[in-house]
Amino acid sequence: MSSTLWWSEALIVIGRLGIPMALAHWVGEGLTTVFSFPVGLDVRRELTIGNCVSADGRSCPRPVPPRRKQSAEGGERSE
Repeated sequence: MSSTLWWSEALIVIGRLGIPMALAHWVGEGLTTVFSFPVGLDVRRELTIGNCVSADGRSCPRPVPPRRKQSAEGGERSE
């Protein structure tokens, strides 16, 4: 019964334009939009006022490699 409801067709109509899709597809599209929108806003913020702004305009800082410490024997070891 629930699979019948899940795959039943839902239609959104605005004026003469209508978009028919299964309810499962509407839910999937809605969740994708809800979760992707904040990510897009964060990327926009980083490129305009965040850490990814530099003199050339699009240069993000590169990750710093892990530091190596000197061991008691005098050789290098990584953490």
